[in-house]
Amino acid sequence: MDRKATVAFSAGNRMWQDQIDIELIENSSGDKFIWTAFGYATNNYTGQYRIGVTIVRITGILDYAGYTLNWPGTVNSNYYWKPRIVSDNEAYPSNPWVYITACMDSAVAGGYYSGEKVAICYSPYTVSPVFTYKATGFLGLLFRYPVDYYVDIAYFRNGGMDSILVVESSLEDSSRIILAKTSIGSFISSSFATYAGNISSIPDKRAYQAYIASAGGYNNLMIVNLRKYSATD
Repeated sequence: MDRKATVAFSAGNRMWQDQIDIELIENSSGDKFIWTAFGYATNNYTGQYRIGVTIVRITGILDYAGYTLNWPGTVNSNYYWKPRIVSDNEAYPSNPWVYITACMDSAVAGGYYSGEKVAICYSPYTVSPVFTYKATGFLGLLFRYPVDYYVDIAYFRNGGMDSILVVESSLEDSSRIILAKTSIGSFISSSFATYAGNISSIPDKRAYQAYIASAGGYNNLMIVNLRKYSATD
């Protein structure tokens, strides 16, 4: 049976067409929910940059709702965009957690403090979830001039240790992909994530828009990225 849900957006809000990610979670009972995270701007792209989450229950009675993530300390000069979403549903079908990361730029004199912001939902089998936020940056914030960078997120099992790995590209160094990890229990703790190394590109060539995927929750991960050979490539 086909299902269709249309969620109304406030007047003037506009989704960024290249900023959407989706996660299907399924209970051991067969109940299914689609979680969608997306970046959007208010006031016809001239206002605030924010992260929206839409949840649709696609089994039983169709139900859905939408939310805007609200990290502690959010002000109008903070830009949140390019969200990514993952869950540990494969390992814990009866009680999964949903993990969300996004790029954050905080405008200051001369540039931005930039880095990853993260949030978690501990009970995602509902269209009325509670979001819990990490107050600090995932790996800390860097002072930068405006820069187009990306993050992505994956869950994996590492010898019985449940972990989250975040990949960051084009922020700290445009020729390297930065890896940062944490246990799922420390995902939103006050401590910064652990630096796990980097993947270097050809010197002076930009490693751009890196994505990461895990194979069914095991510690086999794949990372892909674009490589740019010039500023106009």
